[in-house]
Amino acid sequence: MSTEHITAGIGEIRIGKSPKVLQAIALGSCVGIALYDPQPKLGGLSHAMLPLEKETRKHSYSPGKFVDSAILLMIHKLVKKGAKPNRFVSKLVGGARMFEIKNLDIGTRNVQSARAALKNAAIPIVAEDVGKDFGRTVHFYLSTGKLLIRKAGGSRRHWREL
Repeated sequence: MSTEHITAGIGEIRIGKSPKVLQAIALGSCVGIALYDPQPKLGGLSHAMLPLEKETRKHSYSPGKFVDSAILLMIHKLVKKGAKPNRFVSKLVGGARMFEIKNLDIGTRNVQSARAALKNAAIPIVAEDVGKDFGRTVHFYLSTGKLLIRKAGGSRRHWREL
């Protein structure tokens, strides 16, 4: 019997409970934000593409696209499922510098926004694999809270645990 994998596409948030596996594929400058409550083994994964919702010129109907609003929405969804914010831990993946364009380092800004939003929510970041110049795929195992990360273009044998 295989474990169900649920994909968080760009701008999406996925919530689940053990034994499910949440995944985000091809995180480039986007940042994958994993929130986890270990007691009920509940977690969420966001695949956010832009740092701050307030920087857009009009109200967005897709809060999952933005790091700051995605974190707040994920917290809300997890609490509705029975998670307790005081038990949350977080992990960050992605935020790469994919293009050499002056003043356009969205990946770094996404990571900075995630760190600030998580600090503001008093959620500790316990691990991260961010930056550099390559994309990543991440699998978030809700049974353990562990992430497996593979560098874009890497073979299936080259997964790194976080």
